[in-house]
Formats: sequence, C-alpha cells, structure tokens
Amino acid sequence: MKIKALVRQYWPTAALFVALIVVWQLAVTLTGVREYLLPAPLSVWNALWSGEIAWAPHIWTTTWEIIGAFVMAAVVGVGLGVAIAWSPLLANALVPFLVFVNTLPKVAIAPLFLIWMGYGIFPNMLMGALIGFFPVVINTAVGLSQVEADMKSAGKTFADEDTTEDAARADYRKIAERRVRLGLVLAEIGEQAKVQIADDEVTQALIERARQFPGQEKQVWEFYRKNPQALAEIRAPIFEEKVVDHLLGQISVTDVKVSKEELMADDEESETSTKAKPAKKASKKAEAKASEAADEADEPKKKAAPKKKAAKDAE
Repeated sequence: MKIKALVRQYWPTAALFVALIVVWQLAVTLTGVREYLLPAPLSVWNALWSGEIAWAPHIWTTTWEIIGAFVMAAVVGVGLGVAIAWSPLLANALVPFLVFVNTLPKVAIAPLFLIWMGYGIFPNMLMGALIGFFPVVINTAVGLSQVEADMKSAGKTFADEDTTEDAARADYRKIAERRVRLGLVLAEIGEQAKVQIADDEVTQALIERARQFPGQEKQVWEFYRKNPQALAEIRAPIFEEKVVDHLLGQISVTDVKVSKEELMADDEESETSTKAKPAKKASKKAEAKASEAADEADEPKKKAAPKKKAAKDAE
C-alpha cells in the first residue's frame, strides 16, 4: 500500500526527469554541440564508469569542503544572528552591511579568493561559507526575535495586563459568545440566500490543507474524506466567506472610526439593554397581577353590602 502511494506521489517527478534527459540527449545529438561545451547524458554515463578518473579522492575532497563550508557558515551565521537579535545597535550596524555583501555576485568574488589565497580546500570552504552564511544569519535573528517576544508574552501575568483571572475569563467568554452568534447569524443568512458550496471549492481547500503536511498528503486527504466532522471544518470558512460576499453585494458599507472603548461600550450597552427589556416586562406583569389582586380584594366588599342591607330589612 505504501509502495503504491509513493509511486502515485512521485511518478510525475520521475517522468519529468526522464523526459528532460531524453530531450538533452536528442538536443546534443541533433544539433552537433561539441562535447566539451555540453556533453550528452550517454557520454557522462560512459565517463562515469570508464575508470579513467579516480573518483574516490575527488569525492573525499569535495565532502571535506562541503562540511567545512557548512561549519563555518553555521558558526559565523549563528553568532551574527544572536548579536543582531539581542543588540539593536549591532543590528543597525550589521544588517545593511550583510545585505550589501549578499548582493555581490559570487562569480566576481571567487577570482579574488583565488588571487588572495590560491587554489585549495580552504578557499573553497570560504566560498561555500560566503554563499550559505547569509540565510543562517537571517533565520537565526528572526527566530530569536520571535522567541523572545513569545516568551515575554507567555511570561506576563494577569496583573501585568491590568486585569484578573475572572475578568479575563469573562472577556474570553464574551468573545466566544460573539463568535458563536456570528456563526449562527451567517448560517441563517446563508440558508435564506440559498448559498451553495461547490465540490470543487471544497476539493481545492482540502488540497491546500494537505499541502501543509509534506509527505503526508495522502493520509491527510483520507482523514478528511473519512471524517465528516473534520470535513465540515474545511467547508465552514468557505461558506462564511461566500455569505459575507453575498452581504457585501447587497448592502452599502460605511467605515466609521471608533476607539476600542467606544466599541466595547456599545456591546456592553446592547447587552444591558437586552437584559433590561425582560426586567421591564416582568415589572409590568407584576403590576398587572397586583392590580388584579386588588380588584379581587375589592369585589367581596362590594358583594358584602347587600347582606347588610338585607339584615336591616329583616329588622
């Protein structure tokens, strides 16, 4: 099963590679390009197994050059990245210089290395390190900067945010309730507007989700196809986006700038108003019941008057 999945996944790449080799061979054969300019694939294959070239020492030398270049780029790049991430002064001083050095064409720098140091393993290591150290510097600096910001954010307490745990929990509950209400409103509007999601849209979104897991695309695809609830998570954003597009096409939108306090005050006022309405209704009901009880209490008194009159008549 795994072999079939691998074949299904990588056969386009293998077919493209074979096609390029065939085109290369035909181009060299038909155009008559000289072998020292562009050797044909068959010529390269024959030279590889002819035994005329001692491949072992060349491979060993190249391996050492690669390892040395990688170590030098890692040491220098990580050191500069740490300095840039932790010192704004060094960042302002080094980043423009490093960008300038990275923009220099390496083809122009290589002859200078040969003139200054001669040809050998060490100059080749330096050239490889010069090519590879800039990405290491940038990735290290960016990574450390993000980690420090995340650590500062994670290290904050409720007191640092001028709030308490209960208040923060209440705020998060309000946010969750707003999101749930928004989802229900969008669902109702979409149902009334008869918004539909095409299978192609879901398939495209599912492909994008599977691409986020390189090497596990088939497993991700099968997981969503076999789990309707998980597939609903893919459909929901598409549906909401189409409902919003439908609303934007039906209404006119006006941007109004408000502060955070005004926005939150509006929400709180709306909530208090909605709570106040049932209270008013309850008070009206209580007043109605009280008036009915008063009326019922007055009725026996009114009915009692004829009895007194009857007693006087008897006397």
